[in-house]
Amino acid sequence: MGSTAQSHVINLFTLAIADGFVSPEELTLIYEKGKDLGLNQAEIDDVIQNPHRVVFNPPASLVDAIAQLYDLACVVVTDGRVDLREVHVLRSFAQRFGIREPLIDSVVAALIEEVRAGTPREELVATLSREVGL
Repeated sequence: MGSTAQSHVINLFTLAIADGFVSPEELTLIYEKGKDLGLNQAEIDDVIQNPHRVVFNPPASLVDAIAQLYDLACVVVTDGRVDLREVHVLRSFAQRFGIREPLIDSVVAALIEEVRAGTPREELVATLSREVGL
């Protein structure tokens, strides 16, 4: 398995389980994001049950990277608490997605803060893409 959608779903699940527990809110969010990406419930189930078969597909562009990081930040905040283990994994994804090292901490902090504040995905993706792309 190697689609971008499958890779994103397993990234979301990896982040959700980082604190040792996947909350019902996190699981609901993962399924919603997977369905938004065109996967059906059985395909999402398969990805979660067989993560070893999913090939990591990095985002194709900076905008895609920020959009995926936004979704990942949603997982961090969706259960009402920000766990440091989840923040560490989010930071790791930012690095894997090609965010430059000096910017990673500020991007991760901005994502968490803005997702908590309810900033719309498109707005935050546009703003951070401009800032990170400089």
